[in-house]
Amino acid sequence: MNDFHIEVSMAERPNDRAARPEAAVDPSAVLALRNISKRYPGVLALSDVDFTLYPGTVHAISGENGAGKSTLSKVLSGIIQPDAGRIFVDSQPVTIPTPTEARRLGISAVPQELSLVPDLSVAENIGVIALPSRGGFVSRRALRAQAEPVLHSLGLKIDPLSRLGDHSPGIQQLVMIGRSLVHQARVIILDEPTAALTEPEVRHLFEVVKRERETGTAFVLVSHRFQDLARLADTVTVLRDGCHIITSPMAELTHDDMVRAMVGRTVERFVHDAQVAPGADTEVKDGGSRPRLSVRHLSSAGKFDNVSFDVRPGEIVGLGGLLGAGRTEVARAVFGVDGFTSGEVFIDGEKARITSPRKAIKAGLMMVPEERKSQALVLSMSIRQNLTSTGTRRISRGGWLRPRKERDISLQLIQQLGIKATGPEVLVGTLSGGNQQKVVIGRCFLDDFSVYIFDEPTRGVDINAKFQIYRLINSLAKKGAGVLLISSELPELLAVADRILVMREGRLVADLPADTATEEQILSSAMV
Repeated sequence: MNDFHIEVSMAERPNDRAARPEAAVDPSAVLALRNISKRYPGVLALSDVDFTLYPGTVHAISGENGAGKSTLSKVLSGIIQPDAGRIFVDSQPVTIPTPTEARRLGISAVPQELSLVPDLSVAENIGVIALPSRGGFVSRRALRAQAEPVLHSLGLKIDPLSRLGDHSPGIQQLVMIGRSLVHQARVIILDEPTAALTEPEVRHLFEVVKRERETGTAFVLVSHRFQDLARLADTVTVLRDGCHIITSPMAELTHDDMVRAMVGRTVERFVHDAQVAPGADTEVKDGGSRPRLSVRHLSSAGKFDNVSFDVRPGEIVGLGGLLGAGRTEVARAVFGVDGFTSGEVFIDGEKARITSPRKAIKAGLMMVPEERKSQALVLSMSIRQNLTSTGTRRISRGGWLRPRKERDISLQLIQQLGIKATGPEVLVGTLSGGNQQKVVIGRCFLDDFSVYIFDEPTRGVDINAKFQIYRLINSLAKKGAGVLLISSELPELLAVADRILVMREGRLVADLPADTATEEQILSSAMV
């Protein structure tokens, strides 16, 4: 049994505060916000928030999904305008109506979802805001000359004219930072910068940030990953329900202090139960002692080679490895998104001929993909429509949709998953990232499947939402399903999985029992 444990005391939800006098701005601050408020229909996103940033520091903004972190960073970068409050740069009041004006003031943002053009070169992506040209034509020589010193400062030994899409997410993240350095940004906003990175890439990113901080550049780190905050942040501001809760030196806060400030209520203990014994009664179709999922000698040219593994009833099997090791590629092949050149897939002992996700679902397999916005959700549709899009059997009869049944199931899932929304007709695109992820996971509960594949299910979600997702995954295993969990977070694999498979360069290289494995073992297997 794995034990992942956080306990915090109950705290009161912050009440709306009466308007208060504007606090003085320290003249040594590079950036300050005073009494910032922002309201959307039915939601108070920010309420009377103060924020102060000093040169050469890393100031973190943390909180649950929907706490107001992204709204505050968008105010800083000129993407949205506050309804009330004032912004100061070098102690002088300013307005930031657009990102262009933010850049003119020396403020640059590196969003969580990178705004890059993969088919352009590294140098073109670095200089895209103002490409060097001569006679109306972009100068490749000038592009290279502009990019080379930036790449050197980032510690990247890559060809500036190489195609950006050929490089790893870690390099692409650094290229976004390089774009900010080219334009001599004094303030760089990093929104969940480690969400898609492996540990070696995270270390490299943090080294770059620390080096730039020494030159006087100030960073705003938007994150709820305690390990990132502890390693990088000088100061942290915690928001909850749009309100300022605390601002404190990071060194003075413990993990439980952070959770208490972020959540404001007790977070239940997460305990992953031991696997269901073969032959035990389950609520899914009887798998007996047979594996729920068997993959045999699966290969896809240039992606992965000779991959074989089993997932037994009630078992959560973790799949780890560095980015590019082939983890997602294997999952997509098993689920029928991509083809494979050789090998076989068995579900409940029967050979499955899966050539599409629709056939995978019919065979008893459900997958939560890595990229929720591009692969799993229709952002212009409602929560109800997204939740029930794969569960037609439960919401239809004789080929006819039952609207009342669809609404009842949607309301039940919203409550069960803790989705923060006023109702099932709210557009998914208006939800925070963590609540969008819960909508995707909610589909898993529309029918009883034999096998569930979760690819980075907690990426970009807060601490409380993570534990809710862990409990949901655990509940599926307790019912006797087989679960394959892909994650770049080693503590997550160790906490949730029974076994951990490790991939390297398209091959399975290790099968480790989670109760005795260590982060060092997993990383060593992935890198050797």
